[in-house]
Amino acid sequence: MFYTGLVATLTLIISFFWLLYSFFTAQPKRFPLILFASASFFLFLSFAIVPKAPSTFSDESTVKKQVTELSDKAQTKLSNLFTKYHNEETAHAKAASISFYPDGQIRHIQLDVSDKWHTLTATEKANYLTFLEKIGQAFSDNKRLPFLQIHSEQEVVARSGAQNSASFHIFK
Repeated sequence: MFYTGLVATLTLIISFFWLLYSFFTAQPKRFPLILFASASFFLFLSFAIVPKAPSTFSDESTVKKQVTELSDKAQTKLSNLFTKYHNEETAHAKAASISFYPDGQIRHIQLDVSDKWHTLTATEKANYLTFLEKIGQAFSDNKRLPFLQIHSEQEVVARSGAQNSASFHIFK
């Protein structure tokens, strides 16, 4: 579409001068007017279709550095929240971690629990879900929780819903 825009620009300039010339002479104005309108349409079309070039102002290494800094701050915040909300009801929780997409958005927050998870009752498991939800609320945007999951022994044992991150599904 770049070449279409280039040709449309040249045609627009030529048709403008042709139309201007036809106003001062006795030539018909229909053909230069049609050409001018067509060139304007194709120029607009080429601007609408051609994607914008990527920005060269932000270097990829700068973006990675910003995401790394954001990740470090978030991990520190997460560690503080883990210590703050960790209690006897969530004694089997080992750690919490946060992961990011390359653009800096939160991918998920994960709570790591010991293998004792499989021996807990439904009420005790609900305490861990509440614990993870309290941590996740500190990272929510517009009152929407990030994706949350509980991980035990190399498998995900519970996670938040895809459509509603406030609802949880317990697998094991």
